[in-house]
Amino acid sequence: MVRQAKQSDLDQVMELIAQCIARMSEEGNPQWDEDYPARRDFVGDVEKGNLFVCEEEGVIAGVACINREEPEEYQGVSWSSGRGATVVHRLAVSPAFRGRKLGRILLRQAEE
Repeated sequence: MVRQAKQSDLDQVMELIAQCIARMSEEGNPQWDEDYPARRDFVGDVEKGNLFVCEEEGVIAGVACINREEPEEYQGVSWSSGRGATVVHRLAVSPAFRGRKLGRILLRQAEE
């Protein structure tokens, strides 16, 4: 089930992120580390109503920030829809829940 995240979800979100950072590090992917993504990023996402979580078996198993805040690199792009891009930031699925298509479910949320 995908739903909008609440501030009370942030401890679980940060645990999920820590698990993902550890797995990424094991796999040689340095994209995320102890500095990014930070709790303050997710706090802001929740405050803006942009953070979504995917629950499985009573726990938060996936998370994504979905909004229209385009990175600087997107500024010169002429989007074919004429309405800008929907952007997915900080998408993560708990290593314990990989293979269950939760990333796909979160991307579908972005499409909707």
